[in-house]
This record gives sequence, structure tokens and C-alpha cells, in this order.
Amino acid sequence: MRLGNLMNGIIPKSEIFFMNENIKKIETDSRKCDSESVFFAMKGRNDNGMNYIDDAIERGAKVVVSEETIERKDVKSIVVDDARKAYSIMAANLFECPAKSMKIIAVVGTNGKSTTAHFIYEILKSCGLCAGIIGTHTVKFNGVKLSHGMTTPDPVDLNRYLRSMEESGVEYVVMEVSAHAIYLEKLYGIKFDMAVFTNFSQDHLDYFKDMEEYGRIKAGFFKSSNVRLAIVNTDDVLGRNIAKGADIPVFTYGLDNPSDVFAIDIESGERTKFIVNILDEVATFDTALLGRFNVYNILGASLVARLIGISLEEIQESVKNISPCEGRFNVIISKGVKFVIDYAHTPDGLENILKELRNMTENKLRVVFGCGGDRDRSKRAVMGKIAGEYADEVVLTSDNPRSEDRLAIIEDIRAGVEDAPVIVLPNREDAIRYAYAMSNSGDVVLIAGKGSEDYIEEKGVKTYFSDKETLLRIREEENDI
Repeated sequence: MRLGNLMNGIIPKSEIFFMNENIKKIETDSRKCDSESVFFAMKGRNDNGMNYIDDAIERGAKVVVSEETIERKDVKSIVVDDARKAYSIMAANLFECPAKSMKIIAVVGTNGKSTTAHFIYEILKSCGLCAGIIGTHTVKFNGVKLSHGMTTPDPVDLNRYLRSMEESGVEYVVMEVSAHAIYLEKLYGIKFDMAVFTNFSQDHLDYFKDMEEYGRIKAGFFKSSNVRLAIVNTDDVLGRNIAKGADIPVFTYGLDNPSDVFAIDIESGERTKFIVNILDEVATFDTALLGRFNVYNILGASLVARLIGISLEEIQESVKNISPCEGRFNVIISKGVKFVIDYAHTPDGLENILKELRNMTENKLRVVFGCGGDRDRSKRAVMGKIAGEYADEVVLTSDNPRSEDRLAIIEDIRAGVEDAPVIVLPNREDAIRYAYAMSNSGDVVLIAGKGSEDYIEEKGVKTYFSDKETLLRIREEENDI
């Protein structure tokens, strides 16, 4: 593609005289550059792409885009005010702006993003709409399933996925949107038709300096330059602030505060039943999905579907048959014990699921979990305290130690546990085996923190590991099938 076409929507600081250059790739990693590449020298929190311009040029990069003037006279350079925004625009142009031909729905929040996005996707599919989803680690559409490495892909990968969806006839795309993606302008230039806000609680304080900044980033997404219509959980404090301050139409959902969509008479057992009011239309929902948090996720997803034009009766039928999101409140029963695998990796997420499981437990509740290394250390003791408050036994183990020592992370968590006995088993399989062996009929075991994630990352190496596969293998070995 001609550079001039790739530059559509980007305003350089000076006139460019090489717009006819043919470009096939845009890169932010100098090591991937070649003679058909544009290299973006972007500033990060810990590094600066300006340091890698020479390497990119030596590898053949035709053009360099940066926010600073490049002194080398032999370089074809473009200086812009914001390299990240320019990168997102050029990535979209490279794939001929596929987002413009589809309806794009964002899901934003600390917890519940994956499940709410999954529910929206499943409801749309079950009602005959051609839908795709870009979620944590997975992209799905029309029988295609692809893996990727983050909640919201980088702009080039994102637009490549969107282009594939567009070519396959997808009408609606549901996308998880992380705070990192918002902060790093990964989505700049995409106008979302709807955006759902699920909730806000502590996470990612290893990256954002404090909760105020983290909340400001999420709330700042809900403005007319990014989104046409907002769907907001107003039981959440930040959600109420978003609803009050938004310059776009807002529809609300919740259980405790007045809202456009709400549920009453929630009954939990083997299934969950409740009466739902969606924009003054009333129906009884019956679902295999358990937990008050899943009622919130269903309300948000149902409101999206209703605003798209799906009837309440169709939504009701879809919810009845909807399956859990992979790695979110997945229940495996063995020897009368409920083993629950869930991604809960934040204080709020862990507390929400333990509250629900406490009510479901006839005898003992155990929790197996750890915390990731090189991430927010302040949440470790908090999560330990929460685990001790709700569980009868806390089994501490590893969860992506990365560059940190497993035992040091576990000790940070253990410092917060006050009200329950603690077992330390740094090897995650050992921890799951222990919880399996010690549990009896009527017990519940929560295996938290990884969900569908299928690796453990330590010292720069990712080793394959699946909580679900490990549990199923132990069950088979014990002949408890």
C-alpha cells in the first residue's frame, strides 16, 4: 500500500515528499523490520523506541515515525504529535479500516469483562446474528478460533482480526477493552457503537500509579469521540460517575440502585432464577449460570441485545441455554465435591466468588490460589485476608511468578490471612492434588487465578499448565469419574 494511503487521517508536523513509497508492514519492534516496513519509535514507561531507530534502519526500514526530530539525514522520517495515535490510524488503514463496516461493542471494567462479552456474543449468535468476539487470549468468529496474548490485541493484530471478520460476513464484533489498551491508544480511531461498563476495583497498580489514575482511564473511554452509546452498571460508584458525566446517551443496569434494567427475586440452587425488567418489559429468566455476579453479567448482555433489537422472548430463551465462559465459574463435580475453576485474580473478583461459594457449601470451602509476579504487590495481602475470611482452608501456590520468587509472593499473600489455616504448596499441581485429596462430599474447592489460561510463566519461560486438565487427570487417576 502506498504510504500516502496509510497516512490518511494522520497530520505530520512537516510536509512529506515520499508518499509513493510502497509499504507492507508497520512495526514497533525494530527486530521485525525489513525493506517493506514503517518503524514507529514510540515512548513507553520503561523504554523509548527512539533508542532503536538505528537498528530498524539497519534492518531495512523504509520510514521512521516518531514524536521527535531524527538527526540522521539519510532517514525518511515523519514527525507527529502522538505516535501511538498515528500507529493505530495507520494499522487501521493498512487493513482498509474494517471496523467501519461492522457494529463494534466494547466491554470495559475490572471484573466481568470476559463473561459479559461472552454472553453478548452467545446471545447474538443464538438469535441468528453473525457475530465475532475478541476476548482475553481468544478470537472467535464463524467457526474460526485464534489465540493471542493479551486482553485487547495491539493495533495491527486487532485490525487483522477485524479484517478477517469483515471478509467472513461478521455483522457484530464484541470486544474486551482493557485499561492498558485505552491508555496506550490502541483503539484510537475506532468508534464503538456501544460500550458496557461492568465495575471498577483494584487491579494493575503495578502499571497505573494509583486507583484514581486507573479509574480515570476507564471512565475516560466513555465519551462521544470513542462511543455512541453507553451501558453502565450503576451499582458501582465509578459507574454512577460515568453515567452522570457522559456526553453520550446512557442506559443503566443494576440490582441495588434505580436503573433501566434490573432484577428482583433472585433464587439460587442448581440453577438461578430471577425476574428481570428491561426497559419496562418484564420476564422470568432461568439459567444454569450461578452467582449474583452472573446476574449482573446477564443484565448487561441482555440490555445490549435488546438495544440491538432482539426481542425479550429471544433473550430469555438464549439465557436459558447459555454456557459459561471458558475459565469463569466452571464447575466440575467429583466424589460429591464441587470444584470451581475461575479467573478471579483481583481482590473484588475473589471476594465475589467466595461469597457465592460460601452460600453453596454444605461442609468445607477450600481455596487454591496465588498471585502473579511483577504485578501489583499491594493486592496480595488483601487477597489473603479475603481468602481467610471466607474459606475454611487456604492453599497458597504459584501463579505466573515471572521474575519473582514463588515463595516470596506466597509470603506476601500469607501475611494477610488471619482467619483460616494455610497450606503452602508452591507447585500448582501439588496444590490442586492436595485440595482434591482432602475434600469430601459436600465440600467446595475454588481453584482461582488462571481460569482458561494454559501456562505458568517463570524466569522468562512459559510452561504448559491447565487447571482444568490437571483436575480432570487427577479425577481419572482416582477413578472418581
